[in-house]
Amino acid sequence: MTCIIALRDGQKTWLGGDSAATDGMETTLVAQPKVFVKSGVGVGVCGSPRVLDLLTHQLEIPPPPEAVRSLHKWMVMEFINAVRSCFKAGGVAEKAHGAEQQPSGLLVAVHSKIFHVDTDYQVRVPRDDFDADGCGSPYALGSLATSVGNPRKRILTALTISEHFSNGVRRPFTVICMK
Repeated sequence: MTCIIALRDGQKTWLGGDSAATDGMETTLVAQPKVFVKSGVGVGVCGSPRVLDLLTHQLEIPPPPEAVRSLHKWMVMEFINAVRSCFKAGGVAEKAHGAEQQPSGLLVAVHSKIFHVDTDYQVRVPRDDFDADGCGSPYALGSLATSVGNPRKRILTALTISEHFSNGVRRPFTVICMK
């Protein structure tokens, strides 16, 4: 349970996330940010803290292409294969209905593009200049769809609204900017 946000503003992409880790009715705050930059790629993680650990410390991200038009193919072919290998080695890859799945959703920012990676490793490209994932995402999406202006303030407002309406979203919030 969480809220992760990606917002594109011109040539910059912003990621924001909360600090809640929930287990049933219990919520604890984690010190490790759920949004981070690794090898020039911004990643936001929903779900399992183990997944966050693996992506932060074990994932080896192949270099993204310089050509923006090749990014979706790179995400599908190279990034996802690296994530799958990392999860298999780390013991978090799952099987459901005969298909491999991951236990968490991801938002990925590369070269001012936003990608949403679902639990079945599907890579979606949002039509809007923003996206969100986690239990607080409906509130965050509503906030982002109706706001303009400073990207950091928009993300903080969206996270605050998500925290107000969702038990699985808690401060402190982390916001990072990808250039």
